[in-house]
Amino acid sequence: MELLLLGLIIAVATGGGASAADQPQSHPVIEWLISAEIGGSFNVDKVAFDNGAMFAIGDISKGELIMDVPRKAQLRPSKEEYEEHEDYNSEEDGYGLMCFTAKRLAYEYEVLKEKSGHWPYLQYVFESFDHAAIPIGWSPEGKELVHVMVDYDVLEPFDFGDTCFAGTTYAESCKHAADGEGSVLLEAAWRIVVSRGWNHVLVPSYDMINHRNGSWRNVDRDPMGGRANLEVDGEFRIIAIKDIPAGAQLYNSYNQCDYDATCNRNTGMVYMTQDIFQDYGFVEQYPRRFAFFTGYDHDEELGLVINIDEKTPGGGDLEVKWMTKRPSKLQLKWMVEQLALLTDKEMIDYLEKGVKLLTSEKEGRAVLEYYEALKEVLSLAIETVHPPQDDKGASNDDPLSDDDDFDDDDFDDFHEDEDRIFIEDEDGDDDFDDEDEDEDGDDDFDDEDEDEDGAGDEL
Repeated sequence: MELLLLGLIIAVATGGGASAADQPQSHPVIEWLISAEIGGSFNVDKVAFDNGAMFAIGDISKGELIMDVPRKAQLRPSKEEYEEHEDYNSEEDGYGLMCFTAKRLAYEYEVLKEKSGHWPYLQYVFESFDHAAIPIGWSPEGKELVHVMVDYDVLEPFDFGDTCFAGTTYAESCKHAADGEGSVLLEAAWRIVVSRGWNHVLVPSYDMINHRNGSWRNVDRDPMGGRANLEVDGEFRIIAIKDIPAGAQLYNSYNQCDYDATCNRNTGMVYMTQDIFQDYGFVEQYPRRFAFFTGYDHDEELGLVINIDEKTPGGGDLEVKWMTKRPSKLQLKWMVEQLALLTDKEMIDYLEKGVKLLTSEKEGRAVLEYYEALKEVLSLAIETVHPPQDDKGASNDDPLSDDDDFDDDDFDDFHEDEDRIFIEDEDGDDDFDDEDEDEDGDDDFDDEDEDEDGAGDEL
């Protein structure tokens, strides 16, 4: 029986994924970008924005221009603010440049209104973009569900509700820039900058392309003869990095770009699926990459890193690649323990009840999808490690007695009971008490809660 949390994903879903429109309509932000006043460019003959995504409406060749977003179209701090906050990321000054961009965004929307040179973009990000859906805008109840799921920072994301790179709220992160002041509008502007900005710069139109890595990524910044740099090179020329057939969605990357200094491939080893969930509130499509910090890791900074991807794009079958050394016995034991906690009936009941009580369907759907992603990666990781490597080179001493070591005999005692994996005790029983089971002997929800096809929509 498939875990019935999937049925809840269906129940709270509001619709399917994005798809190309038969007759794509022009978007106000794109029209504004290519206006004579702004002077940008956009490949309107081959690219259109529809249902929250960019699509190719004609075949696009590798190297072909997608859009050019000039400095005039971007939103960033003033020259004086740049000079004042060169060390904008320091603990003392907070996140100064991002804060000043948020202040400018709020000022132009609230005060300048139609007189702002960015008015169509301002209307879009404040009135159409759901900035409250990113985790720093979540309800306390939604955040607590994630905290419990990850066993309060045993699994990532750590400190869910904070961002990985920009603190929490405007009031907390921008004390220096805000002079102690804050407002509902400033908090909204802050969430927009955090979720859509390239560091402290907003790049209209380019920020409307969705994220996906691997073979799906098909656009990037034009290297222009060398490595592009956000702070030095003012323009964002976006090109196709491979041939893109008509009907395909355009994807950039938040963490594995080739030429953009804000998200180069090295970032992809420290900023992964769990971090994207923490900052943006969605579980990325395959490929996914997770880091686990077990306490027995060869590299304490990297942890244990695993990549999972479809064997063929859209094929469904998954393959596992270890980005660090394959797990040792102690690391494997740690993963088994974490999977057991995730699939315990008490955890499942807690998440089921908690999601039903949330007022935000998006929060509930995101919680359940991240739960499924964690369960999947731990299950796949465990399945691929037999026999486990020796613990030679582990960074920490083994705190377990010889009797507690996890060896091949223990591995042979694995059982897969529906969606949970556990180890038999010496008496032959599983690690969970019988009273935790349902009347039918499994640890899932009642059959009547299950969705007909047992699958959930994408976020």
